[in-house]
Amino acid sequence: WPDYRRPTTEECRVVEQALSKHHRERARPEKQPDASHTVCGCGEVEHLIDGLLHVLLSKKTSGGNANKALIGLFEAYGSHYKTVPWNAVRLGSVETLKGAIRSGGLADKKSREIKQILNIAYNEDSRRRRLSSLMYTEDDMLQSLDYLRELDTSNIYNKLIQFEGVGQKSVACVLLLNCRRPVLATDTHVFDISMRLRWGRAPFLATRVKVFAHLDVRVPDKLKYSIHQLMVEHGRTCTRC
Repeated sequence: WPDYRRPTTEECRVVEQALSKHHRERARPEKQPDASHTVCGCGEVEHLIDGLLHVLLSKKTSGGNANKALIGLFEAYGSHYKTVPWNAVRLGSVETLKGAIRSGGLADKKSREIKQILNIAYNEDSRRRRLSSLMYTEDDMLQSLDYLRELDTSNIYNKLIQFEGVGQKSVACVLLLNCRRPVLATDTHVFDISMRLRWGRAPFLATRVKVFAHLDVRVPDKLKYSIHQLMVEHGRTCTRC
């Protein structure tokens, strides 16, 4: 909506300051935290494949159920370098994976999507390593998508959106939280609060994709991380939201 001039930069600052005062300031951490064994989260971890698959586990379920699915993966496959041994998941059976993540919901669909992502990541990274005359080891599975961070934001988006089950919201979360790019990921909470603030066109004209595209242009880059995190926190904790 190029003719719709909201939110202004000042409106973004006011909302960010108000939410920071109500909750707490949300600055981007200098270093990515290690992947958790108990909290799935939305991709703010060191390695890109961890971030992408954590986002996939969090799709269309509650945070609590996503956490249970992550715990199920560790119980089924053990741990490797503080995270899920994704190569073991890739080589294992779909039934084992399905059972491990069943508590997260949509286990049939998500297990198929996870296996596809892991196989594509493995094949592409193996190809790249052969061209560089590098041997592939099991440990490299964890770093298999990290090369994407060398690309510009639009090219990372185009690569990730090709994976089955990975939509615009999932890619935006990975870009913002894992790749540390200035992208305003628009989940349910960001969408709902933005519409209440009239930061998008009338509801019958607004879809999440349109609101994402609009806010990504209107919200200043330096405020995108904090506004996303604060709106998500506010949406989860405010009883009127």
